[in-house]
Amino acid sequence: MEAGALVRSRLGTSAFRRLGETIEHGAEVIWVDEELHRRAWKAASRGGKRAPSFVDWVSFLLMAELDITTALARDRHFVQQGFTTLPQP
Repeated sequence: MEAGALVRSRLGTSAFRRLGETIEHGAEVIWVDEELHRRAWKAASRGGKRAPSFVDWVSFLLMAELDITTALARDRHFVQQGFTTLPQP
């Protein structure tokens, strides 16, 4: 999860553990299965250096499957893929 990497690098391991505990108790975790992994890898492989990442593609595909239209993200790729972001750019 990208948020975990960011928290750990900027705030340290204690904050990283607290984030994990918060997510475990307050959010639904959807694990990536082999089929979603393959589709995301294929989509990410088509892009160039500035294209959406593999992690972004996992999110795009899963959000589309679940009819989720809004992402808590500051990544322009979500807007480019047709999602609304919070906060808005």
